Amino acid sequence: MTQNPYNHNPEQPTQPHPVYGQPGYSQPGFEHRMPHQGGAFNGMPADTKSLALLIHVGTLAATYLSGTLLGFAVPLIFWFIYKDKPGYGYLRATAAGAFNFSFTMWIINMIANISIIVTLGVAAFVVWPIYLVTGIAMLVIHILAAIKTNNGEFYTYPLQMKVLN
Repeated sequence: MTQNPYNHNPEQPTQPHPVYGQPGYSQPGFEHRMPHQGGAFNGMPADTKSLALLIHVGTLAATYLSGTLLGFAVPLIFWFIYKDKPGYGYLRATAAGAFNFSFTMWIINMIANISIIVTLGVAAFVVWPIYLVTGIAMLVIHILAAIKTNNGEFYTYPLQMKVLN
């Protein structure tokens, strides 16, 4: 009769497992270390990179879906949520930078809107390049920020009034 190695019969005596290594010392366990990945996200919560990317993309989407009126709302919400949470300093700084830039662009557009209203539409011919430049700047800069964040780098926005830190 052949014995099945997978069935254990408690009545049969079992052979002790062989001991490896030097007597008196245990065998070292398996130790696997990941190679060091450089970047801004070392030692941070796992969701930091995804949330930072969401700040940039969400700000861009909110800017264009609201006609540049509510673009600063997305980073402001993230900043309020993560400003005091330990380990999320990078996310707070990212949200503050995105807010400061978007708020600066919003202020420029509001000044242009007010000048059109005050001059009863005459300034529209002068102001339309401002809308064009701020619109293209917001598109390009938010996309650059999203790419840098996805590569694990911190992006510093140009042209920003420091409102949030």
